[in-house]
Amino acid sequence: MEKKDAKLRLIRWVLLLQEFDLEIRDKKGCKNVVVDHLSRITLDGVDDPTEINEKFPDEQLLLVLTAPWYAHYVNYLATGAIPEFWSKKMRQQFMAKVKQYIWDEPDLFKVGVNQVVRRCLPENEVQEILKRAHSSACGGHFSGSKTGYKVLMCGFYWPTIFKDANELPKNGGCIKKE
Repeated sequence: MEKKDAKLRLIRWVLLLQEFDLEIRDKKGCKNVVVDHLSRITLDGVDDPTEINEKFPDEQLLLVLTAPWYAHYVNYLATGAIPEFWSKKMRQQFMAKVKQYIWDEPDLFKVGVNQVVRRCLPENEVQEILKRAHSSACGGHFSGSKTGYKVLMCGFYWPTIFKDANELPKNGGCIKKE
């Protein structure tokens, strides 16, 4: 990690290995007899043993069809990028709101007016959280407002909490108890 001008191959290995807790100890070539022995093993059936496969097995590009509601906040906090097609007023409104958000990869958090930090949820997690808060084991089946407050107290946030919480019972959103 301290190497100034690292090659692309070394950077890829560093990125791959940084998720593990390990320590790499370097030995001088003349003292490292194990590596010297391994480098002299002949490989049968391999045309060119010096050719290195530069691809990682799980390396792939993924397609995101719908971005979460907070995609612009994350993009700005991670890279400083603001969509160019926004008007000056939209940029000003965005810059006023983005101060309330904290990007701690892989999650986005919102600091509320009461200085409580809550994790921002993508749309695909919203219904499950609402259902759990609405039909919890401790009482449960609360009104929309109380369900919304319970979600906030659990440390979650999305812009339409109370609207979604009020619509949940109308849509038959209870979880069956087993």
